[in-house]
Amino acid sequence: MKSLFLGLTILLVLSSFCVAQTPTQKQQPLELEVGLQLQQSDEVKEIEKTRMVKIPPLFSFFVENKPNKISISHDTRYAAVATKGGSLSVYDLQYGKLILDEPLYESPFYGVVFHPQKNIIASGDRDGIIKLYDLQNKTVSAYIKEEKTPISDVAFSNDGTVLAVAHFGGKVTFYDPQTQDLLQEIRPHPSSIYALEFSNDSSLLATASRDRTVVIWPIGGMQLEKRLKNHQSIVLDCAFSEDDQFLASGSADAQVLVYKKEGNSFEDTPFYKWIHSNWVTSLGFAGDYLITASKDGYLRVFDYKNKSLQKIAEIGIPILSIDIKGDYIALTSPTEIRIYSLRGLLDVQ
Repeated sequence: MKSLFLGLTILLVLSSFCVAQTPTQKQQPLELEVGLQLQQSDEVKEIEKTRMVKIPPLFSFFVENKPNKISISHDTRYAAVATKGGSLSVYDLQYGKLILDEPLYESPFYGVVFHPQKNIIASGDRDGIIKLYDLQNKTVSAYIKEEKTPISDVAFSNDGTVLAVAHFGGKVTFYDPQTQDLLQEIRPHPSSIYALEFSNDSSLLATASRDRTVVIWPIGGMQLEKRLKNHQSIVLDCAFSEDDQFLASGSADAQVLVYKKEGNSFEDTPFYKWIHSNWVTSLGFAGDYLITASKDGYLRVFDYKNKSLQKIAEIGIPILSIDIKGDYIALTSPTEIRIYSLRGLLDVQ
């Protein structure tokens, strides 16, 4: 994976988006501009009423430090949470308890992710500081100080050899997590990036931005592969399907858009779309299903290949972030962390 970078020349939204008033049109000043929020049709509302279900959480935790993003470990034993208070919180999913509340930063941090093979947690804060935390030894194992550019998200390549770091300024930096060497830097967007993700084969990187686009960048390439421009507001999250043949994005325009790969490239026109009743804040694939989280307090389950909403589960609180791994769905809200059973969600009627 490292060799791919030799030829390169290469969150979260506004920190208060979870409690902001829902925008229905462009706002001023520019720093607060989010664009249009689309409205559900009466037909969509009726469909959602017939698909409504309820599911109890396995665990629920109140959090004083205002959680941001959440990540489940590769062995599904732990969930790590980034907080606005600067603390790294880790929960044991087997016993349903908090096992770590480490004051990691002096400023808020938004991005957090587990290493794909180890219980190492990567994170980055508003001051441009990146830390790798060794959960087993409960110590910071690596520290990188960038020029002060606030960090919005972090992601590991699937083999764990590259750490990608997204910034609110629109750039992405790539590091070797073993040596902390800077591998390369790209600038796929002119404004803030809110989320990024590697494809499962680690050949592509997708970024979601305030500029209302999703960029697909080939790792090892000299320029972007595709810029998808179908959202009408800031894009908050993006994810590849497990076979890398589909890419989904969620936005403050209330839409989830699903793109299909034809040949070696994703089509410019969405394969499938669905309008929610509020912002689509986070999403993830689970086998043949796409699960979206919204500020409206619902999880929606889509059979995306057949273009069908399967069910809509009432959570009852605005959802900021989700992560899906094994049989767990972990989510954050402005004051809570909840853990749900994926199988329980898919099976509930």
